[in-house]
Amino acid sequence: ITKLFVNGVEVNYKLEQTLCEIDLEKSIEPGESLEITMEFYQDIPKNRDRYGYYYDANQNEVISLGNWCPILAVYDDEGWYKDPFLPIGDPFYSDSSIYEIKIMLPEDYVLASTGELFNKEKVDNYVTYTYQAYPVRDFAIMFSKDYYVLEDEYQDINIYSYLVGEDLEKFKYSINWAKEAISIFSELFGKYPYQNYSIAQNFSNFGGMEYPQLCQIKYVDKGYRENIDEKYYYYRNEYVIAHETAHQWWYSIVGNNEIYEPWLDEAFAEYSTYQYFINKYGEDRGIEFFSMIRPEPLSIEVPSKVMNKTIRDYTDFRQYSRDIYGGGAELLFRLEKHLGRDVMYKILREYFEKYKFENADIIGFINICEEVSGKDLSEFFSPYFNDF
Repeated sequence: ITKLFVNGVEVNYKLEQTLCEIDLEKSIEPGESLEITMEFYQDIPKNRDRYGYYYDANQNEVISLGNWCPILAVYDDEGWYKDPFLPIGDPFYSDSSIYEIKIMLPEDYVLASTGELFNKEKVDNYVTYTYQAYPVRDFAIMFSKDYYVLEDEYQDINIYSYLVGEDLEKFKYSINWAKEAISIFSELFGKYPYQNYSIAQNFSNFGGMEYPQLCQIKYVDKGYRENIDEKYYYYRNEYVIAHETAHQWWYSIVGNNEIYEPWLDEAFAEYSTYQYFINKYGEDRGIEFFSMIRPEPLSIEVPSKVMNKTIRDYTDFRQYSRDIYGGGAELLFRLEKHLGRDVMYKILREYFEKYKFENADIIGFINICEEVSGKDLSEFFSPYFNDF
């Protein structure tokens, strides 16, 4: 940060890791507002994952800018949320906000972004893009000179898949999977509320990363693992796109504290991915293809008190994934078996409608489960949650 202004007046601030604290001269009363202007720069690192630039073996470069934009900390019943960045999981918690972002790039770059394109202006060899987004929890950007774009639509939603050139033919099915995921989840849980949805290839160490209206996707092909059936690669790529698209419902639209209640979006995305496969392929084949990629939710025990586990409880990502993704999804499968699939779908639709563009919590979810089912579920949830 080079300068910071409040209502046009330069002020002092305290910077600690990823937290910036400003001392205001007076409190902000309900209905009042102020304008904070921040001048800052970032050195983009060479990094495979959410934030950075990276080259593949063919020297295709992708720049991924996730979580680059300063956002207002959440103020909830516990006060200001001040946790810094953590190395495990998705350590984020944010409110939905209105964004208008201007991005200037050399004209030979192809841009993928959160939001809707409002204006595009070329001057000399640069293009300035103006995007507007409302309401979203974050604003992510990806760009590359090597991107080609596949396009499709579902109802009034524009769907895009950004692939580097050598992979265009190999992963052309990606656009179909994104469209089918938007369609299935809209039918099951509630309509996707934005005009655009994009999936964009990068070279991350993990399968994908969700942002509002935009997901980062790492595709795999032969050689990724030894002695693996070729079908694995096809359905693994489809699984990743379905899982990250499910996060548009569980994280992007219905928010939660991803550090202290990570189960509330990751287990829901995993459960939803299973629903994608069985709704697309039928029960038997859907289970077969899903289990090829993620056998755990269909075979493991739910960890004790899994709904109370936080990112801070883990130092190993594999255990975190097994507990929160696998064990958490298994809990939802048990809930579905206990109440019936139709009731479970109704619960998720009601949960989506009540909390869209808001932040939910586990108590809120349990309350909706009981309201929709008409049952006291304290006995069901007590092994998994401390408050029962």
